[in-house]
Amino acid sequence: MKETLILRNLLTNDSFMRKAGPFLKKEYFEGVHRLLFLEINRYANKYQRLPTMESVQVEIEQSDHFNDTNYTEAMSLLPNLFEKQEEDPQWLLDTTEKWCQDRAIYLAVMDSIQIIDGKNQELSKNALPDILQKALSVSFDTNIGHDYVENVEERFDFYHKQEER
Repeated sequence: MKETLILRNLLTNDSFMRKAGPFLKKEYFEGVHRLLFLEINRYANKYQRLPTMESVQVEIEQSDHFNDTNYTEAMSLLPNLFEKQEEDPQWLLDTTEKWCQDRAIYLAVMDSIQIIDGKNQELSKNALPDILQKALSVSFDTNIGHDYVENVEERFDFYHKQEER
């Protein structure tokens, strides 16, 4: 349900795509939703705009990632995904952020179980704190760190004032 809501808004809501898109990961999605997310993301990154239903259909037809079952399911989902629905923008971002956090934690726990059970030969139990820390730190907060544009403007104003003296 939330995957469909997110994909629908990625396809029909440019503001949502620009705000939430950079934080979404393919791992958060499952099944055909993951395949659709990959196609939507690929298109948006390449063309810097929202795809149309026809362009997504063509991309799916040309993709090697869809088997017959996934192809049929994706094509049947598309009309629903392109039905634009007005959502409260803040609610939508909050709901998507919470979903991403929940999915990140779930995936981290599942990875941790694989490590503990010895089914992941690449990582040791020492990696568990880092895996869980990364999952717990998932956030849409863009105010972490320095704001380059703001810092440039501050420096410009500072130097401009110095020149006036």
